[in-house]
Amino acid sequence: MRLGRGHPARRTPDLTPMVDVIFLLIVFFLAAARLEQDRREPVDLPQQAGEMEQKRREGLVLTLLADGTLRIAGVSRDIEALPALLAEASRDGMPSVTLRANREVDVVVIHRVIRLLARSGVPGVEMAVAPGGAS
Repeated sequence: MRLGRGHPARRTPDLTPMVDVIFLLIVFFLAAARLEQDRREPVDLPQQAGEMEQKRREGLVLTLLADGTLRIAGVSRDIEALPALLAEASRDGMPSVTLRANREVDVVVIHRVIRLLARSGVPGVEMAVAPGGAS
């Protein structure tokens, strides 16, 4: 008597590990996006009357602390080194720039930073302000 094996049963792959990895990636990217928002340094921004704009632009965020220190991505930088940093950041096109200046920063320092940005080819600078103030 001959015992035949017949047709082997088709096995479907178990997709559970792949689904687990996808969910872990989603959680990772959500956490990383949240950390990016929290990375901004606390600054006492000047107040401006009007509505608060909710959209967050991508680009370079410069922070001027009360003592005039320039910080980019949490790292202190020399203001005079700003053109070299912008040249490096603009390889894929000039990034948009948002300036977050503490309300106690001398206007001369802010003017110097904006002048350096203009000389480096930045088409415009967006100033961050806090909602409120007199209308």
